[in-house]
Amino acid sequence: MEPWTHLLKIGFWGTVGLSLIAVVLLPLLVIRLPEDYFVPPNRRRGSTGVNRMGRPVVVVIRNLLAVPLFLAGVLMLFTPGQGALMILLALSVASFPGKDRLERRLIAFPGVLATLNMIRIKGGKPPLENPLIYEQKKR
Repeated sequence: MEPWTHLLKIGFWGTVGLSLIAVVLLPLLVIRLPEDYFVPPNRRRGSTGVNRMGRPVVVVIRNLLAVPLFLAGVLMLFTPGQGALMILLALSVASFPGKDRLERRLIAFPGVLATLNMIRIKGGKPPLENPLIYEQKKR
């Protein structure tokens, strides 16, 4: 067997795996978001139900989970799939400074919020609130 056929198999199964993530995991997580998730004053802070010593462990685990989701999203930008939504999902799982502002910038791209809301409506949940409308009201 040629060595390049092994790479083709890896690429095939990687694509299958990314497709499953996009089709199954992405809608489940979008439906679970609270409708005010992207509106600044209602962002959840602090307590995750984990004691003070366990918090760094939770942050590391969440960030380790976010890395493959982010890489899958970047790959899906160049292949068929929901790349921007997967990147947004990875950011919502991750924990880092400036995360809120970056998420709101991604939501501002045309079609991203509309697609998220379409997924939520199909799942029987109310649409997400638009953070851009909140910022305009605040001024």
